[in-house]
Amino acid sequence: MEDIYVTEDLRRRLVLAGFSELVEHGVGDFSLRRVAIAAGVSCAAPYRHFKDKDELILAVIRYVRENWDNLAIEVVVAYGQGSPECIAEMCKLAVRFWLGNGRFRSVFLLANDGASPALLSEIEGFDVMIKKNIHTFTYLREINEEDESVITATVLSLTYGTIFRVAAGFTDTELALANLKNKIISEFLLYP
Repeated sequence: MEDIYVTEDLRRRLVLAGFSELVEHGVGDFSLRRVAIAAGVSCAAPYRHFKDKDELILAVIRYVRENWDNLAIEVVVAYGQGSPECIAEMCKLAVRFWLGNGRFRSVFLLANDGASPALLSEIEGFDVMIKKNIHTFTYLREINEEDESVITATVLSLTYGTIFRVAAGFTDTELALANLKNKIISEFLLYP
């Protein structure tokens, strides 16, 4: 019987090697053979842990999301679920997360690289924590679904726009984060 710790360690090595493969080659040119070589295992080893390359790619995206979700939960604990401050701080965290993890950011951009609907759904999950907090805010303030949708689109657009502007070097990070927080808080001030 195989030792569970050895199995989990190998699975983790495959996910991390898959992460590097995904960043370097994207979905279209993703190779389980290169993942196996990078993980230092036989070419058959990935198939003992993953059905196919899509399942390994999903595991990579879930790994990245788990890192993000853990950070986002810390913000909710610190600021209180659904508060405008929590949402603004979570968006600032998202900017820092994506900028500080350039390799993770490439996972977010998989939609442009032939990702399957299952992969796209998993990638869209990065917005769940922000959306949940916006929903809590609108629920507590009895705001209708249409306005909630507008708030969500505005907050996400501000956040991802900030990520790409800072990453491209168009603006200073700290200035952009201060502006982002001010814009988000002012968005919520419209709904007393």
